[in-house]
Amino acid sequence: MTRTTAMVRERLGLGDPFAEPPSADLPLDLQGWAGTDPLLLQAIDAVRPGLVVEVGSWKGQSAVFMAEHCRARGYDSAILCIDTWLGSIEHLAREDLRPLLGLRHGRPTLYEQFHANVRARGLEARITPLPQTSQTAARYLAMRSVRADLVNLDGSHEYEDVLADLEAYWPLLRPGGLLVGGDFIPMFDGVRRACTRFAARHGLAVQVAGVKFVLRKPAAPTVPLATAPPTAVPA
Repeated sequence: MTRTTAMVRERLGLGDPFAEPPSADLPLDLQGWAGTDPLLLQAIDAVRPGLVVEVGSWKGQSAVFMAEHCRARGYDSAILCIDTWLGSIEHLAREDLRPLLGLRHGRPTLYEQFHANVRARGLEARITPLPQTSQTAARYLAMRSVRADLVNLDGSHEYEDVLADLEAYWPLLRPGGLLVGGDFIPMFDGVRRACTRFAARHGLAVQVAGVKFVLRKPAAPTVPLATAPPTAVPA
């Protein structure tokens, strides 16, 4: 287990989520959308994160992709995955997407699939799930003083939800860190509008690469030597 993973689990009181597999042990299924985008690896190499917070993990495609890269690079990184694992309104409303939920006894089996995928790739020491809504999870991370070096935001596509998640997770990002968001495409106009409004509100430049967008949090300002307060000299 990485040192950062141990710290995050202890601070959040999560224990070992992989101590016992869930009842439904499923074969590997890393189906997802743009979860292996090279931009994610570029972001990781740019900040060499201690903690990556992912909002919207689905079956774990992007979490596994990032964790394997961190392991290969030798980074002491942990990935905290936040999701309800219940799917979104698109999966409920669209008949072509509903089967992806893997409904069993009227309930999605996405969490069981995520769990099985992480174990199949041997990444239990780097990936930690936090089954919760994005807003409740953000408040809990703030309460526990957990800060991220990289946020991968890929949850709801609804304008109000995306804007709320941006506002909630931006304060949890360390100065100099990166926020990577998904689905910055015409199909999901709510994502584009929310990102644009948030960036304008905070005076940020939006970098768009393919289907993803990137926001960099300004580094903490340094005090110039000429204006630094004098140091007291011991008597």
